[in-house]
Amino acid sequence: MAKHFRQPGGQPSAGGRDNRGPERQNPYLSTSQQDGQPAPQPSQPQPQRPQQRPEPEPRQAGEGRTPRPGPAPAPAQESSEWPALPSDFAIPVEDHGAPSSTDRGSEVVRVKRRRRRKRAWPKVVLVVAVVLVVVCGICGAVLVNDARGLRDDASSLMNQVDEFSKAATSGDSDAVKRSAASIAGSAQAMHRTTEGPIWAASQFVPVLGTDVRQARELCSSLDDLATNGIVPLGDALAGVNLKNLVGSGGTVDIPTLQQLIQALGVMQQPLGTMANTLDSMEPFHIGKLNELLDKARPMVDNANRLVGEAGNVLPAVPDMLGANGQTKTYLVLAMTGAEIRAAGGFPGSWGTVSVTDGHLQMGEFSSMQMAALGDVDLSYAVEPDEASVLNAGSMANTPGSVTMTPQFPRVAQVAAEYWRVVRGQNVDGVVAVTPEFLAALMGLTGASVTEYGFTVDANNVNQVLSHDAYNQLPAEQTDAFFSAVAGRSFDAVVSGLGNAELPKLAETFGKQVEAGTIKMWMANEQAQAVVQALSASGELSQDPVRPVLGVYVNDQTWSKIDWYLDMATTVGDGVKNADGTTSYQVITTLASTMTAEEASGDVDYIVGGNPLKRDRGDMVTGLILMAPAGGSISDVSGSGGFFAVAAQGQVYGFDAVSCNVQDLPGETTTVTYTVTTSPQATEPLAVQSTPLARSFG
Repeated sequence: MAKHFRQPGGQPSAGGRDNRGPERQNPYLSTSQQDGQPAPQPSQPQPQRPQQRPEPEPRQAGEGRTPRPGPAPAPAQESSEWPALPSDFAIPVEDHGAPSSTDRGSEVVRVKRRRRRKRAWPKVVLVVAVVLVVVCGICGAVLVNDARGLRDDASSLMNQVDEFSKAATSGDSDAVKRSAASIAGSAQAMHRTTEGPIWAASQFVPVLGTDVRQARELCSSLDDLATNGIVPLGDALAGVNLKNLVGSGGTVDIPTLQQLIQALGVMQQPLGTMANTLDSMEPFHIGKLNELLDKARPMVDNANRLVGEAGNVLPAVPDMLGANGQTKTYLVLAMTGAEIRAAGGFPGSWGTVSVTDGHLQMGEFSSMQMAALGDVDLSYAVEPDEASVLNAGSMANTPGSVTMTPQFPRVAQVAAEYWRVVRGQNVDGVVAVTPEFLAALMGLTGASVTEYGFTVDANNVNQVLSHDAYNQLPAEQTDAFFSAVAGRSFDAVVSGLGNAELPKLAETFGKQVEAGTIKMWMANEQAQAVVQALSASGELSQDPVRPVLGVYVNDQTWSKIDWYLDMATTVGDGVKNADGTTSYQVITTLASTMTAEEASGDVDYIVGGNPLKRDRGDMVTGLILMAPAGGSISDVSGSGGFFAVAAQGQVYGFDAVSCNVQDLPGETTTVTYTVTTSPQATEPLAVQSTPLARSFG
């Protein structure tokens, strides 16, 4: 573009021409100068011309303000003469000649084009906006249709998983493979849908893009679980009938068990990935998706936990069941809550169960108390704190006292040592059960036995073994009766295990473990790790992060009166202390539910003969309070019945207090105390108690 020049009093010119017309001449140049000759020096004053106000310099964009209407400016004062120009003054001029009509036309065209372009921009923007709206509408419609399809696929998938579970349980190998393939097909279709370009782009949309991204992650994890987990599991279970896992006579099918272990192993990694994906997801903005997420998350977490536990537990189980022709022997302690003991009850009888290649064989049961030997050469010694705090000094010479400690691994080791001394046999583990556990298995298998005129089944085995037999049989026959019923009941249960459905068997076992009616210990470390994984070890918790208060009782009435014992513990709200610990106010009540009529009518073997008894129906109980790991117990007091603190100290590294409590028929003793947890504790205080002979609701 040609530069503009300005002369005093003149108008701007473009390219050296006056842009107001071709005939207009430059007033500052003479004719000769305009013809290219030098201008003569002025010899006389030039005529005066009116002085024009110089035009303002162009403003930059955004500079200045819009002029307001007002009176016209006054005319400028005229100068007396034109200013003299230096002799060598010359203005560079580009002589383009007079503009042709073509030039003028081109100029007009350019202006019009510029104007047209300016007017075209709004139309372009509008078109682009319309296109975007159309594209977004199409994408939205696609996403909506895809989302509906995903919902249908998810519903179908849930049905297919249910069919897969039923097929696996029934042992229909063809149905297992078909269901696994269907699950994988649905999962792959969902994954392909969410991998499309519209889904990929939509994850960057504000707000709902988060939902899209999470849906894509979920479908990807689901595809991985189905393809790399469920399909291999279906292949591994082909030909396996889980109903035959435990057959008639209590035989466990070891090859089937090993195949199941291998099948579950392939599930761990993809199932863990799926659980992590669900747990890390934020709430969806679409309510329906949150409903599905809330339903799926606990199911997947539970499945992941079970498969993980199975992966840790099952590989060691075949060896525990005598795989490869081995024979494993386990000592069984049949406990009764009628004479309460800290570990679960008095071990009225004991016997063995052996297993070879999965086949269980029950041995004979006999009275454990009759094995009292006086001073024997045992490979252990009773610890001073066990004798003083737990009042369990008799463990050193009386097999029936081994359950007076709540630490079951200690109970099992001492019992196994007694069996070695009495029977000359080493055992591979110890299992202790109560009549409630036996009742649960008898109910599952339909087992029943008849001894001494009593027909015992799931409905009455607990009451018969814990109360009725002691009231109706001579005292010298009760131990033999208990041993016979325990032995035959176990044998009947083992024989009938093949009739029980495996899921119900597992569920029943889990509930009894939680209730503390079965505890186990294994001499082999790997086998013991299995027991610990099943939470069946009966071991006192050493974890200060998850504090557990122990409330245990030992009968001191010297009787079977604890059929009437009711006990409950209530924990108050925790109060945070300055040192980081937390203190809880705890109340434990012990009550005798015996009536005066029952006290007078029950035989002496039930009411007991401790000389400390205040009358015939008085119940004498030793209460043991054990603080959580790293914690303490303080401010122990009691009211109601007779109460006294007997001893306080450390046992197995725990702060413990033992108390003497006595309750007459219908009487309740209330014990209050403060439990302070470790500064490391992050969870509320939990309670572990001795299982009672029966529940009082």
